[in-house]
Amino acid sequence: MHGVSNKGAPVEPTKLSGRVIFLFVYLTTLVIVAAYSAALTSILAVQIHQPPFTDEATMLHNSPYSIITVKATSYVDIFQVCVKFRSELSILNNVI
Repeated sequence: MHGVSNKGAPVEPTKLSGRVIFLFVYLTTLVIVAAYSAALTSILAVQIHQPPFTDEATMLHNSPYSIITVKATSYVDIFQVCVKFRSELSILNNVI
């Protein structure tokens, strides 16, 4: 047990029960330190990205993004109706 972490200690476990307890505490500490290190690394490594817009109206009016659709389809009309409906709904919610 001298090589693990007890080197130079004035008292070392000589019985089997003492050595088992020491090994259990050592392995438990090793697992806790490894889990803490992994959690800290993952927190510091992940970047938080903010979306450029939060709803369709913001995308349509205040962003450099545009809608790409196939010609002669109704997707643009549907999108404009949805944006108009949402803006009217938010105005009504503010009034009420």
